[in-house]
Amino acid sequence: MIDGVDTTTDDGELPAHMHAAVAQWYRRRVSRNTKAALARLKREGKHVGRPVGIVGPPLVDIVARFQAGASVSQIARDLTAEHVARPDGTIRPWQPYMVARVLDRAGVRPTPKGAAR
Repeated sequence: MIDGVDTTTDDGELPAHMHAAVAQWYRRRVSRNTKAALARLKREGKHVGRPVGIVGPPLVDIVARFQAGASVSQIARDLTAEHVARPDGTIRPWQPYMVARVLDRAGVRPTPKGAAR
């Protein structure tokens, strides 16, 4: 029984199949329209997706700490203690992977072979 339709009978099977076909068509249509809209935004040079992240003085500070020999773990602890906003704009604890990602995107820390970017 799906949506009050008895799918065990011939008279119930057809409406169930039609409902499924329309739902599939609709999902594909929404997907196509979304992909087209995102492609248009990219062509126009607009950012699509998560916020770009850390820029300006905070980025310079993170890079300077790393180049001075601080580990990504130590930098993360320091940023948390100093209440520096994370890339998403929130004031919550920094994780080492976040610092590593900021450094990777700045082109300062090479990504190890085989590691996901």
